[in-house]
Amino acid sequence: MRALLAASLVACSFNPAALPTGSSADAPIVEPPDAPAPDAPAPDARPRADAGAPDAPPPDAGPPDAEPDPCPVKSAALSLGTPADGMIDGTSRYLPSCAGGNASGPEAFYHVDVNGGPSTELVVDVTDVDAALDTVLDVTGTCMGMPGVGICADVGAPGAGEVVVVPLLAPGRRYIAADSAAATHGRYSVVAFLRAVVAKGAVCAPELTTSRCQLGEYCVDLDDDGTAKCEDLATTTDSGFNDDACAAGGNPAYRISADSAYLGSLDDGTDVDVLELDPTANATLRVVVDDGAGGCGADLALDLLGGIDCSHTSVVVTDENSGLGPCPLLRNVQLVGGQRYWLRVRAGAGAQIKPGAMYTMVVDFVY
Repeated sequence: MRALLAASLVACSFNPAALPTGSSADAPIVEPPDAPAPDAPAPDARPRADAGAPDAPPPDAGPPDAEPDPCPVKSAALSLGTPADGMIDGTSRYLPSCAGGNASGPEAFYHVDVNGGPSTELVVDVTDVDAALDTVLDVTGTCMGMPGVGICADVGAPGAGEVVVVPLLAPGRRYIAADSAAATHGRYSVVAFLRAVVAKGAVCAPELTTSRCQLGEYCVDLDDDGTAKCEDLATTTDSGFNDDACAAGGNPAYRISADSAYLGSLDDGTDVDVLELDPTANATLRVVVDDGAGGCGADLALDLLGGIDCSHTSVVVTDENSGLGPCPLLRNVQLVGGQRYWLRVRAGAGAQIKPGAMYTMVVDFVY
């Protein structure tokens, strides 16, 4: 046994001559790294060609934060300030909240994302391109035509258009249903824009586009310097006695030659209101009609009359729908100083006027 052990030690004995040149007997022995198996992929090799990114959505997935669309058919995105043209035709899938239970016609759906604020509002304006189309405009946060869930407008006659004003107290998405009265269809144009509500003395947009004045203030160029601002104005309230040119001329309250605001109403489709205009010098006239809050509460028309006296007048210019929705607007009308004119407010063609329909009319002379 001892002989066998001695033989084994001799066989395993260390031979310094076997070291490579430059090596030392006490140097540590460095083991080479474990080599991967010949057919194993490198540790950082790419995944197989058919493996997707770990968190990638399926190719047809929408944006992660996209809102579900609650409209009967998918709504189209509407960019603020950019008109969208379309055709209302086909089958009705929606009953607007102001339809009053009556059947409605086909519609188109849009959505717009807005930032809110107490001094900003959303305005949606629809123009009927085809005179046969009678639009109904419904703006909601849910795309549901239910009373109390949105703001709806249906005051214009066919071809007149509609406008809705939405106070923006919170940001979010608003859905727009450009609907139609039953049995009407045709081409239209819709635009949505944000409008600032500004205080007394602030520069404003007289035609109610980019801004409007707070209630009780009126946007006029009071000092005729070319810039309109929110001002206090003398106001005249309709008392029911100015139904013709001669009646207006017989009441000093209805004869104006300076910037003024008129608060009027029509009793029905045959009622008219008349103001006498007496420019003291050559002037440019602008007349804006709205509901007092930058919208349009009735389908009205404006006629500017001229003549030698109140019994002999003729129409100088007329307008029905140049303002927001079905409201009229006169701009850049040239008046001759010392000549008498009459401004007549009446129902628009084919309009159904609700008794006591209120309106505000701002008359601005730029001398």
